[in-house]
Amino acid sequence: MNTGKEIMRNMHEGELDMGNTKKLMDMMQKGFDRLDKRMDKMDKRMNKMDKRMDTIDKRLVNLEHTTKDIQLTIENEIRPNIQTIAEGHLDLNRKLDEALKVENEKEIMKIHLTHLENEVRRIKEKQGEPA
Repeated sequence: MNTGKEIMRNMHEGELDMGNTKKLMDMMQKGFDRLDKRMDKMDKRMNKMDKRMDTIDKRLVNLEHTTKDIQLTIENEIRPNIQTIAEGHLDLNRKLDEALKVENEKEIMKIHLTHLENEVRRIKEKQGEPA
């Protein structure tokens, strides 16, 4: 049977165990409190990052719309206009070539006319007629 001293000793050991358990529980609670604070900080950071990502997403959507508008402008306006200008340029080249051809023929005709005038003058001189 347990004597009074043994009971007191067991009670005392139980108190020590309970005290140690309480200390351990307090330490664990402090650790959980610190962990909660860190988690709260991480949540705040994550919320900020989410806001930044939302802003980036909006900017990307705007960029995609702008890019699409530019592509449509190039396809529907700029390319056809360039083609029209190129075709007009070809027509101008053809007209210039024709004009230069006429000018060349005109120069050749002047040379022939000058040559014929000289021939007529020589013939007249040979026949004694005044030039």
